[in-house]
Amino acid sequence: MHLRFSQDIKSLLQRLAEQPLSLGDILAETSERGFSLVIALLVLPFLFPIPPGLTGVPGTACLILSVQMALGRRSPW
Repeated sequence: MHLRFSQDIKSLLQRLAEQPLSLGDILAETSERGFSLVIALLVLPFLFPIPPGLTGVPGTACLILSVQMALGRRSPW
């Protein structure tokens, strides 16, 4: 049985209190739902005023992950 996404996040936060987590750890813990979490992390810079040239990298990464998700991939890259 799969945990709810909120339970996945709670588990990640508990592990983060003990040791640093890598992106691989986060994706392994959240399985397929990791796409949404990674995209949400990449979108965070867009919530703050930043120079136009700096938006290309996270924007491109969001686009690539979104296309992978639309094509039915179960995990990023």
